Amino acid sequence: MGRRLGLPAGLAICGGVALNVLWAGPISGASMNPVRSVGPLLVSGVWTAHWIYWVSPIVGAAPGAFVYDTVRRSEPEKVAA
Repeated sequence: MGRRLGLPAGLAICGGVALNVLWAGPISGASMNPVRSVGPLLVSGVWTAHWIYWVSPIVGAAPGAFVYDTVRRSEPEKVAA
């Protein structure tokens, strides 16, 4: 079974990026790349909230992988004639 790409995938990715840029950036100065944030933290020595950049991808990936696997298994298999 091939991958399903197209407009819905592009809209989901662009929507996530747009929400981050328009909402999280102005409020907290958040960056989308945790590695990009390490440089300023090394120089300033302030590590108080950096844990969220490392914990949240792991916490989000686990349920995401479960949902993906569940959806993939629920699709009927095609029988070759």
